[in-house]
Amino acid sequence: MKKIFLFIFGSLGLLILSSCSFFYNLVIKNPPSWTFSEIVSKINQDLDISFESAIQPETSKFYYNSFYEQEPKKIVSFQYSDQSGSISQTYQQNLLGSYFTNYADWLYDPQETYAVYIDLAYGVVYIRDEKNLDYLKVDNSNLNSFHLQQFGFTGLPNVGKYDVLVVPIDFSNVRYNEIQLDDLNLVFNGSSAQTGWESVASYYYKSSSGQLDLTFDFAEVYHSANPTYHYQMMGQRGANQVINEYLGSSPNVDFSAYDHNDDNYVDSIIFVYSNAQNYDIKPWWAWCEVLKDTKINNNLNVGFIQWISYNFINLKYGGFHPNVNAETYIHETGHLLGLLDYYTNNNTEPTGGLDMMARNIGDHTAVSKMLLNWISPKDYGMGVSVNLRDYALSGDFLIIPYNNDFKVFGEYYILLNYQPTGLYEGAKNSHFGYNGQGVMLYHIDARLAFNPYNQFRIFLNNNVDGFKKKFIELVDFSAYNTINLGISYDVLLQPGSWQINLPWNTLGDNNQPSNTQISLNLSPFNGDQSLNVTIAYI
Repeated sequence: MKKIFLFIFGSLGLLILSSCSFFYNLVIKNPPSWTFSEIVSKINQDLDISFESAIQPETSKFYYNSFYEQEPKKIVSFQYSDQSGSISQTYQQNLLGSYFTNYADWLYDPQETYAVYIDLAYGVVYIRDEKNLDYLKVDNSNLNSFHLQQFGFTGLPNVGKYDVLVVPIDFSNVRYNEIQLDDLNLVFNGSSAQTGWESVASYYYKSSSGQLDLTFDFAEVYHSANPTYHYQMMGQRGANQVINEYLGSSPNVDFSAYDHNDDNYVDSIIFVYSNAQNYDIKPWWAWCEVLKDTKINNNLNVGFIQWISYNFINLKYGGFHPNVNAETYIHETGHLLGLLDYYTNNNTEPTGGLDMMARNIGDHTAVSKMLLNWISPKDYGMGVSVNLRDYALSGDFLIIPYNNDFKVFGEYYILLNYQPTGLYEGAKNSHFGYNGQGVMLYHIDARLAFNPYNQFRIFLNNNVDGFKKKFIELVDFSAYNTINLGISYDVLLQPGSWQINLPWNTLGDNNQPSNTQISLNLSPFNGDQSLNVTIAYI
């Protein structure tokens, strides 16, 4: 039995049938035109359903096209013939935000899905068979699979055992010496004991619970014949210039060995330059980007690259003084895996600073590990009662999803039991380190952008641009606690019974902001520092 729900939105009568989802880039190739009544008849006939529109769209012709016919999904699209079909991002975000989430909703769900596209908006006819109602709690989509689907290639694979290419670059006025090159190998491949904390390889092995095992292969040093100021005069383009010079020098490297998923893109290349870093002088800082239009040869393209200074190895701050400091290299490698920056450019700390993708310290938090396909929630929704172990050692966490419908690429809250252990232990004495224990609650808005144009712009919201709506933000518990952590707000909720208001970015009924009131009961910590968490609606 198939259940159908019909809603109308917009002056041209946008059809939306149940659990609506956003999608884009429909390619219509010379389709026949249809009247609206013919469209209705066609839907009823092809899909074996019955519905009528409450409002006749103010146009007479539509295009019809079936663009996805492979089971278990079927998409039937209709395009209004008198409009280009383009939708501005402002229109998408402000007017359609409460009606649509993102196209991953139908891209990955196992139920039958149908679509209707009319004029300046998209709608989805969503039909779920009763037999498909009991689908998996956890959406298996992740950054690698999305990047491959959307862009045709990925960065560094998130799970498995891989070699990663590192290219040291120096200049006529700043040459590497052997000690520096030995230290670079240590910061990428060294043991915890050798580095005084972690290397890039040992960090990701631990953070992924052994699921990502990296070895960094060092190419021969590329000795640029030019001095640093030659590239400095080019600003940001100076980095691309020296990279192109290196690729054009016919280096003795089998680049195909670093295309692990055979998508004809080198998964990642790390370029470590010898000059000192300087945030205010381009190009002497650290970043990652995608050089998808840069070719190595006729069959192979450059994909994700990292550009970073050797001198980050010497960073010392707070009470954290390892032998060699791999933190910035670890952070940038997170970008090679597809993760975003979680800090902002306006001196605020949405994550409290304690995150590898925020201020380069501690572990990756649960949303990052989930996007990388390393962990899944112990449970999600309301009316759950679960024992949560130390997150850093177990990967345990809970999800409170919007409308109790959880998807990785959606909006939800993440609740975890924070202890200053594991990869957090080295950060205890740093500026952003938390030495206490308690529950952390993160607000996550991982809805996908409607028209992502590169791998680092796939989400509707982000932290860096200073949007009011963040990709990730810690809940301020100052109204519930009086714990002084030396930062601007309290982030560790202690055992007890709490009533908490959870605001959502996704608009609710009547296009208005919505909130969820929950009761949260946290038991005292057990001997193993776990605690029981019970969540319910108020």
